[in-house]
Amino acid sequence: MGLCASSKYASAAVNTTLSPDEVNARKEKVVKWRRNIKRDLVNKSMLDCGKLKNDVYCSIVEEPWKMKGDTYVMDVFDFFKKRRGEINVAFKGGEYVEHALRYDYSRTIVLALISRNSSKVTSAILCVEHDTRGGKVWEVIWFATRQRKQNKGFGACLFSISQKVAKKCSVKGILVTATNEVVTWWMGTNASAAKIGVSPPFKLQPGILRSDSSDSKIKSSIPKIHSKTKAMKRLPKGFRATSSPDPAVQGFYSNAGGFDGAPYRYDVKHTTHIWWTSK
Repeated sequence: MGLCASSKYASAAVNTTLSPDEVNARKEKVVKWRRNIKRDLVNKSMLDCGKLKNDVYCSIVEEPWKMKGDTYVMDVFDFFKKRRGEINVAFKGGEYVEHALRYDYSRTIVLALISRNSSKVTSAILCVEHDTRGGKVWEVIWFATRQRKQNKGFGACLFSISQKVAKKCSVKGILVTATNEVVTWWMGTNASAAKIGVSPPFKLQPGILRSDSSDSKIKSSIPKIHSKTKAMKRLPKGFRATSSPDPAVQGFYSNAGGFDGAPYRYDVKHTTHIWWTSK
């Protein structure tokens, strides 16, 4: 199951104004960036999977396009199959162009939970780093867990570890752009991670951003598969939907042309923006 935004339309052909040499240069640069994070900023304690450590381990994936078969990150992202071309561009740090959209994936990090028994990727997350007036932001573009591994804490574990890596990288805010069906899941990830012994260093902001400032669609979209899960039956205490950013996250947005969710991949007209900020 994928837990971020995804277009319902088929992905357009990937266009680019970059030459082959520029494409290769971008790929080399993003791999170097990931290696620097892995080498200089990450230690074993940051990647600890808590109670799940006997089942999986976490790794920063330097060259995800080289993984094969069931070990391939793209296999986990199969839920987003219509975005496959864009995901491949993101893996390689390229520039994605679709209609009026021009999106820069030059600072993209991929983290994965990998099974100790089978070496298969269990969960994966892809984030893009932005420099904003409020400081560095990691935007979660794609996040998924294999269907047979869902509801076992793997997703919450990976997101918490991603927070630890982001904190070490001096990131001030983490943004998830979510569809209605998964908003409540995201808002419960920190509590779920704490239960398996992985302490998240970022705090969830109570104001989530929607263009209509309404929570009715979210409440009506809570998946039936979670109907027996107490934490998923209701929205978290203190939850509120807003149509403009709270002061805590306002500096993470561009102001040009009025608030529309820029500079992020998905705007507030099509998704809900959920924020975590550094404690």
